[in-house]
Amino acid sequence: MTSTVTTISPATSPLVLNLDPDESLHTIVVRCYDTAGNYSDNIMKFPPIVNFTTPTQLSNTSIEDATVTITSPDDNDIDSITISSTISPTPTLTNCIGDGGDTSSPYASPVICEIHGITQSGTVQIEARDVVTNGIGQNSVSFVIDTVPPVITINTSSYLVSYTGITTTRIIVTDDIAIYATGVMVS
Repeated sequence: MTSTVTTISPATSPLVLNLDPDESLHTIVVRCYDTAGNYSDNIMKFPPIVNFTTPTQLSNTSIEDATVTITSPDDNDIDSITISSTISPTPTLTNCIGDGGDTSSPYASPVICEIHGITQSGTVQIEARDVVTNGIGQNSVSFVIDTVPPVITINTSSYLVSYTGITTTRIIVTDDIAIYATGVMVS
């Protein structure tokens, strides 16, 4: 059974998907458009369920604190955990530990792995297989490494010849990613 939602208005509450409990594998595709017509997709397949913990997704240095948790809703074992990425070189999965302390595949559900080597902007995708259902779960997350400082432009449109100095000054601060409002200081 396939359900398709074509358009969703911005909402303040979660969208509830009614998935068929008799299906052994579910695929959710989310496509988001910006005002210029550009779009990006994120695909999540489960079971197993692949969830990221990403305390840092925007940094000016490499990111080393991301983890992924892979869970089988039926507590089945998990194996064939793979990582792929648009980041080069591809980040690595390390220290995978299953629920019973397993350190090698197959792992008892849930499995927690560390992700290391996120050295540039891009997307990391994790896939894992439920040993009993053969379902391949996947999920992805994007990271941004921003090493370009903000640009400050100062425009003075009029001057007075007296001690009052500049009467109109416009300061424009731009950045490729974002500006923190508390990070702009004028002295």
